[in-house]
Order: sequence, then C-alpha cells, then structure tokens
Amino acid sequence: MLKILQINKYHYIRGGSDSVYFNTANLLREYGHQVIHFAMDFSENELCSESNFFASNNDFTKQSLIQKMSNIPSFFYNRDAAERLKELIEIERPDIAHLHIFYGSLTSSILKVLKEYKVPIVVSVHDYKFVCSAYLFLNNKNEVCEKCEGKKHYQGIVNKCVKGSRLFSTVFALEAYYRDTFYPIHKMFDRLIFVSKFSATIHNKYNRELQHITSHLYNFDPLLNSKIANNKKGDYFLYAGRLSKEKGLKTLIQAFAKLPNIQLKIAGTGEEMESLILEATNNVEFLGFLKGEELQNVILNASFVVTPSEWYENNPMAVIEALTLGKPVIGANIGGIPEIVIENTSGFLFSHGSEEELKLSILKANQLSDEDYLTLSVASRKFAEEHFSPGKHYEGLIKIYTDLLEK
Repeated sequence: MLKILQINKYHYIRGGSDSVYFNTANLLREYGHQVIHFAMDFSENELCSESNFFASNNDFTKQSLIQKMSNIPSFFYNRDAAERLKELIEIERPDIAHLHIFYGSLTSSILKVLKEYKVPIVVSVHDYKFVCSAYLFLNNKNEVCEKCEGKKHYQGIVNKCVKGSRLFSTVFALEAYYRDTFYPIHKMFDRLIFVSKFSATIHNKYNRELQHITSHLYNFDPLLNSKIANNKKGDYFLYAGRLSKEKGLKTLIQAFAKLPNIQLKIAGTGEEMESLILEATNNVEFLGFLKGEELQNVILNASFVVTPSEWYENNPMAVIEALTLGKPVIGANIGGIPEIVIENTSGFLFSHGSEEELKLSILKANQLSDEDYLTLSVASRKFAEEHFSPGKHYEGLIKIYTDLLEK
C-alpha cells in the first residue's frame, strides 16, 4: 500500500476542484492506502490530523490594497509553505505527492521541496492556469480569449483579464513569467492528469513539451454505486453551480424569459446572484446554496439539468452528478462539455452564448414523450456508469502512481 500526500489550497469544499481533492483522498483510503494532507490554514477547514503543518493563510484575493502590495512576494514564492511542507515530509515520508490547486497560494515553493526529497509529483489539472495567467481563457469582457498563446502573458495585463483589475492582472502575469522561467512545468511535474480530453489538447497545443507527461482521467462520482436513478420526467429544468459570469446564466435567464410556461430552478450562489434575480421572470426560482441529499433530491426531481457555460468548461461535476441520477443534460458545445453530453444519448447540445439555440433545445427537451425521455435517461445513467465510476477512476489513478514509482 502507498502513502500519498494530497495537496490543495483549501481543506474544505469551496468549489469543484476541492470536491475532487477530498473525493480522491477518500477513494484511496477505501482501497487501503494511507493519505496525508497539506493545505493552507483556513478557519473553514475540515478537521485534519496534519493541520498543525498547514501553511499560514495568506489569501491574496481577500486582502486590502496595502496588504496586497506588501504580500506580493509570497504570491510568487511562499517560504512558510515550503518550510511547513518540509517538516511534514520529514515525519511522514510519502511515496508520492498529488497536487490540486496551489499556484498563487502554496506556490512553486512546494515543488522545490518535493524535488529535494525526490517525491514524484502528480498534478490534477482543474483549470488553465498553466497556460493562461488568468486561468479561465476569458478576457475582461467575458469573451473566450487565447491571445496569451506563445507565453504572451502580458496580454492578460493589456486586457485586464483578472477581475478587470490592472493590478491583479499584472501580478498574475508576472507570476506566470516567473513560473515559466524558474519552475517550468514540464521539468517540475512527473505526470499531469487532465480531466477532459479538451484540456489535454489545449495544454499540449500551448506547450508541446507536456505531451510526454500527459494523462487523461475523468472525474468520478464517489456515490455512483449507491445512487438510484429517476427515469421519470420532472416538472422543471435545473441549473446547479456557481453563479458567475462565465457560466452563461444571463443567456439562460433570457431564454426562459421567452418560455413563460416552463419552470427553471437555480441552485447555487455567487457574485451574479443579485443581478440575475432582478432580471429573472416569474418562472425562475432561486434556491440558494444546496448540498448533499438536498441537492441530490432537487436533481432527481428535475427533468433536465442545464449547463450553459460560456468558457472552456473542463469536466463539470454538475453534469456528472446529473447523469449518475439518470438526468439528461442540455449543455453548451464548448470545452469538455461535448465529451460527456452526447447528442441524443446523454442530452442535447447548443452553441454557447446562443439564446435562440438554447431556447429551442429546452423546447425540444420539454416536448419529449415519456418513452423518449426514458430512453434518454437510461442512456445517461449507463454513460455515467461507464465513465465516472469510482472503480474505473481508481484503476486509472493507481496505474499512474505505480508507473511513476517503477521508474
């Protein structure tokens, strides 16, 4: 059995990547491996026996302007994180390190420590931070942008790609140049795990040197085997996830404004919530943040889950959770979505940002007969079982680990 060090900025669930971090750790424990954790010290963190080694909380995004300016060096190189990790490794001596989100917080400093102790480094790639300094491939106008191709990170400054701020954009761009110069990822990492084929393709397009360390492994649903699908149509459509600009929610709200007799429920919170509530018509209901059994029940009783993203969505957990419950998905044809929303099999696709195409897809879905819906629902669950099962994920993950250790 292996001793695996799981590393992530947060040791609590704040988003999809954090869920993957916890799911991976729990899966490995179920198969008898020992898992240890390293993260930053947030008050929201889950209880953890390694928390005494966690790096001091230095969340750049939540600081005042004066604090940001004084703490800029730690955004590039976090000495405290390096020292704390060194102490943990001295005691635990892990066989392998599996990293999730760490840039801009734990920073490249931890890579130097892992290399020093000759711990193989595996990274789950949850976003596009390695090739886009703003990590979303979106400019300040919320448009998909690839002007940074060729390591032209200065384009992020020109277009104010990070939070519409010249300061944030400059810091993120400089961090990318620093990382490319002193910690090039093709030399620092032993294996990259991409959770969509699209992500793997675009990373290799931007950096061909990554091809020899590239693997692909979809996210998984840890509860899939215990879930019972609902193959009956519900009486509403559902969006579940973060309420932010890149998620295409304005387009979704506008489409439902033209479909007053069809109900939409929105589960989630985020910076766009107030503006969306003001724009929504009477057939749209906001449920707020839901999780666990409460969220599962809302998905189970829906007809379709809608994922109208307008960015290079990677491998959205909202889609995975829907399919495992036998709920087909209406998804934007962008990023990794069309890999798992298969037209007429696990749902329907529409051109991202197209209010008219989305409206037509909703009408098409709403008019399905019970028999046609049953066919789609059964196929959705079958697709989930074939691609998102814990057992299949473990087989792929442990092969990556053992291949590295054998080398």
